[in-house]
Amino acid sequence: MTASLLTPFPPLLQALSFGLFAMAVVHVCQRLVERSAMVIGPAARHVAFSRAAMGIGSMVWALDAGGMFMYPGRLPQPAQLAPSIAALIILVATCRLTVPALAGTRRSIWVALAAIGLALGMLLGHLVLVSSFGAQLGQFNWQAALAGLLLAGVLATSLALRHRSARLRAIQAQFQPLGWPDKALAALAIVPLHWLLMNMLPLPSQLPAAATEGMPLLITLVLFGMLMALDYLRHLPSDLQADAAGKLPMPYGGLESMVPASQQLAILIEHLPRLLSSAALRLHFQPIVDTQGELRRLEVLSRIDDTLLGRVHPERFFRACDLAGLTVLADRTVLLGALAHVHAWQRGQGPRLCITVNVAPQTLLDAGFEAWLLHQLHTYAIEAWRLKLELTEHALIANAGAMGDALRGLKRAGIGVLMDDFGAGYSSLGLLADLPIEGIKCDRQLIHALPADRKRQVLLRHACQLARELGLSVTVEGVESAEEALWVRRLGAELLQGFHLAKPMAAESLLAWHAQQQPSPVAQAQVIPTV
Repeated sequence: MTASLLTPFPPLLQALSFGLFAMAVVHVCQRLVERSAMVIGPAARHVAFSRAAMGIGSMVWALDAGGMFMYPGRLPQPAQLAPSIAALIILVATCRLTVPALAGTRRSIWVALAAIGLALGMLLGHLVLVSSFGAQLGQFNWQAALAGLLLAGVLATSLALRHRSARLRAIQAQFQPLGWPDKALAALAIVPLHWLLMNMLPLPSQLPAAATEGMPLLITLVLFGMLMALDYLRHLPSDLQADAAGKLPMPYGGLESMVPASQQLAILIEHLPRLLSSAALRLHFQPIVDTQGELRRLEVLSRIDDTLLGRVHPERFFRACDLAGLTVLADRTVLLGALAHVHAWQRGQGPRLCITVNVAPQTLLDAGFEAWLLHQLHTYAIEAWRLKLELTEHALIANAGAMGDALRGLKRAGIGVLMDDFGAGYSSLGLLADLPIEGIKCDRQLIHALPADRKRQVLLRHACQLARELGLSVTVEGVESAEEALWVRRLGAELLQGFHLAKPMAAESLLAWHAQQQPSPVAQAQVIPTV
């Protein structure tokens, strides 16, 4: 192979200069991939990847063209514009096809295949580029081509897998982007990679009279590629902020504190189809008891524990579903799982009581939801009264106009709807009379420091009294101590829920808990002063 290498290895000074340029290119490209991967929303994500591909393709093109200055006596002949632009288009198109997979967190094999595809595109782009400077295809060197493909594939795969590993750690708020030592190693590998590419299809020796005629075009195109990528990178933080501000509640820390949440949500969106169809989504049940400590209801809660992503907070999971347009599918998946458990309990020794399931307003308003739900109840042979749907106070108020018909239809079918998180937001007491709901669930905020806070005692007592007079049931959430349970009972709540009474548990644990259930401390409450 040594005899067939027509271009000598570049001198040390030129190689070091090119290595520094390569390290800067790796840094910019990595930042483009990282930032584009944080964009949320299918349309915005598509645009972000297209723009990132343009920037990365331009930088790789500029790196390849700039590397030709490393070889004394091998400076390019006068350049032809059409092949030069064609090489740029090939690199941009290759990046557009491969960057989404390289930036993703799915199976490693797809990341590796995308990296190999990127390496092939780089080789093809280099062939077209050097052909514009007089290289002849008849001098093609297969040994250098295979060695260059292997080195390019290993380099692209290692960087992509390193990025994938870092993004997966971002789910647990431990994101660590590619460090400068990694970028320096990548740059060291790029120097011999370019040397191999130059020997794959060597440039002819410099022609004395015309050697410099191609320099202005070459330098112009190199600068053009660099400026395109740098301009995109400069504007990307503002684009990311605008995208996130439209989809995420702005945290107190601004963009810096938003980026981890945006990173995590983007990763979750990539994995939602798998999570919604796998055992990662499991249901837990939290008992709801009456004032005598008897079990009356079970609230269905989702738990996501994935072998790849680890434990995912349910609120963040459903936020990702919302951003991906999969909320209805997620809610229906949870409902089906809950009804399957109730059906199994009916056939065995499980509790025979009703369950409550949180749903989003778009699920309730989805065309055909009521018919679908009644069909599932019939399929599982479950009476309608044994299912309650919970919607947050904010969701009911924000969608009050459109929600009325849906709620009335469910009420006629025997399915009750509860207003969740009552007292946590901007309550509209008029809606309690207008909306056909069955009850309210008072938020933890209403009972915070309840034993020592007379104002909260008054608020809770009047809320319970108002609900009773309107024919609504009252459940108090977040009961975390025996003293709180005593006060809540005395102030008029009908049902209690909280860690003091029972924590959320898996179905198997619930059966054991139910079999051993003892009278709750709530039932043994001593008389306490009236507020």
